Amino acid sequence: MEILHIVGCRAYSFTDEKTGEVKIGCTFFFTQEDDRVDGVSAGKFSVSRDLMERLTFVPSPGCDVEVFYNKFGKVSDIREAK
Repeated sequence: MEILHIVGCRAYSFTDEKTGEVKIGCTFFFTQEDDRVDGVSAGKFSVSRDLMERLTFVPSPGCDVEVFYNKFGKVSDIREAK
């Protein structure tokens, strides 16, 4: 299990050039412990507005979370780390 520390978030809205569909959601930026890094590593993941509306916990900067992915590598759930 990996614990991610949320350090920022940025809302997004853009039109997919291939489909014309408007994509709305939020990108979360995080740091995490990593044995292969001197210090901590950083990364990001994005969550669609549809998923955000279904989440029981929406992260904010400063909180620790567990992120779960589906078989396609997309975020499927976010839970507050205990």
